[in-house]
Amino acid sequence: MNPPAPTHVLLVDDEPAVRLTLATLLKRRGFHVTTAEDGNEGLAKLADGPYAICIIDLHLPGIDGLTLARRARERIPNQPILILTGSGVSTEDDLSAALAPFPVLMKSTNPAEVLDRVAALCAGED
Repeated sequence: MNPPAPTHVLLVDDEPAVRLTLATLLKRRGFHVTTAEDGNEGLAKLADGPYAICIIDLHLPGIDGLTLARRARERIPNQPILILTGSGVSTEDDLSAALAPFPVLMKSTNPAEVLDRVAALCAGED
């Protein structure tokens, strides 16, 4: 298997506006972006990798984001992954424990902060 292209991103989100906005911002930062609109399409596109990072919405139709993240890590154990969510995750629920190996950001986070976090994860700093 080839090492990940340093700037190839897989972005999986079912909200077209989020997908378009993040893809545009990532491209402006020099990333090559592959998008998917649901978990099933995201799973299929994992095979097209490797990716410098996978950015995955938590709540997806078809295969959910957590399952997709786990499948990505099964294929590449050190695959950088960033989970996005539009709803908060309580530190006291089972979902929070399941998400523990993955960094999570709210979709309402400032886009510059999202891009900075992506860059840090790609660089292995997070």
